Order: sequence, then structure tokens, then C-alpha cells
Amino acid sequence: MKRIDSLTPEQIEQELERLGWLDRRDEVIYSVFAVLFFVIAAVLYSGVAVFAFRDNGAATTGCAVFGSLSGGFGTWLVRKVLKRRRIRKRRSRGRRE
Repeated sequence: MKRIDSLTPEQIEQELERLGWLDRRDEVIYSVFAVLFFVIAAVLYSGVAVFAFRDNGAATTGCAVFGSLSGGFGTWLVRKVLKRRRIRKRRSRGRRE
């Protein structure tokens, strides 16, 4: 493993760029999963309406519970992406100064 003292400034800059690219890739993955969870939540909430009209209480409750969990997890992922972007923006602002 290389020691940080033995790296040239160009190598350090390349590593920082690579880490930045990995951060952006992770944000895209989190965003895709958030959209997926929101779609699942929408399908489950439409299931709530369907099962409510058919007077099936257990299925209605199950769809509502899992729809809430899915939507909540999607919201958590979106907040995570926004937090990471804010942190990255602050880091890049500090590096420019």
C-alpha cells in the first residue's frame, strides 16, 4: 500500500477525482433505488384503493403498511443523496479557496 507521503500532487489529484466519481456513481444508484421504491409504494397504495372497494380489510392494511415502509425508505434514500451532494459541494468549495 502506498504511503500518502510518497504520492505526487498529480497522483493525489487523480485519487480525489476517482473518489469524486465514485461518490457521484453512488448517488445515481441511490436515486434509481429511491425511484423504484416510490413506484412500489404507488402500486401498493393503488392496491389499498382496490382492496378497500372489495371490502378486504387485511389486504388493505397490508398494502398500506408496506406502501408506507416503501415510501419511507425511498424518502430516506433521497435525503441521503441530498446530504451527500451538500457535503461534496462544501468540500469542493473549501478546496478551491
